[in-house]
Amino acid sequence: MAKKPSKPGNRRPRRHPIDALFTRLWFRAVALGLGLPTPGKVERHIQPGRVTRKNGRQVRSSRWYSYKVGRRVPTLRNGVHPVDLAEQACRGTARYFHSPLKRLLRGDTVSRAWIDEQLLALPAQLVELLVLPLSEACSSLPVAFLQPFDDQRARQLASVGGLHALEAAVLLMKLGEVTASPELRRLAREAYIRTQPSVRTEPVLSTMADELFACIDDVFPRWLHLRQDLRLEVMSLNFFCKEAGLLTPDEVLAEENLPHTILKLARIAVEQRVLEACLRAGQQDRKSRAAA
Repeated sequence: MAKKPSKPGNRRPRRHPIDALFTRLWFRAVALGLGLPTPGKVERHIQPGRVTRKNGRQVRSSRWYSYKVGRRVPTLRNGVHPVDLAEQACRGTARYFHSPLKRLLRGDTVSRAWIDEQLLALPAQLVELLVLPLSEACSSLPVAFLQPFDDQRARQLASVGGLHALEAAVLLMKLGEVTASPELRRLAREAYIRTQPSVRTEPVLSTMADELFACIDDVFPRWLHLRQDLRLEVMSLNFFCKEAGLLTPDEVLAEENLPHTILKLARIAVEQRVLEACLRAGQQDRKSRAAA
């Protein structure tokens, strides 16, 4: 007998791997912020009503453990959202769950206006670094006017470090794609690489930093421009940094630039050989005509 098809409403929506990753980051931020080592203690602190006693023993749900391992993503239930409750108990933790990186790494379609909104929501230090100050008459414009983003400003962004600098760098990479600006994307990607050491040492991000970088590299691969009309997308070297002994951002960037330099030199050499071959063919053709 054929199985009766289940109703769509009976199935729990599939978790997106990126949602699971940021749930794990959020839970770690909550646990560290509260100084509580286990999901059970976190649940008892934030949602004590979910902890009951049966036969003289405490009975807890497995929900907060599921958050810890990314098996479940917190959602609004009965007008209560765990992320909001955790934010009340430990300020600043909701940022890890609602980070703009989540939408970018999910591959969601975003607009220039959305990117501007996220840049303007960054801490004041980063907004001052990246956005031109606007007068009150211009404050209602939908587009943020960015400071000229050059190598110096990219290094300043990386020097701020941490989650917010990482978010700014990835947002600028996306802005470079949305506005068709390869140079902005390149500089923003260099800032992203220079930000990585500070992210690896941030307590909340440290244990999942390499996983986060792998997701970013997958969505924002390195662009290798062989010539103006030919671009390749290649795997980042971040994944192999430890094995290759490339511990500093400068070494990583130098290593990444090496294939581009080699290909550029090879292209120049090939073009020179083609030109020389054409010249020789022309000379032989003129000699043949003269002999005839």
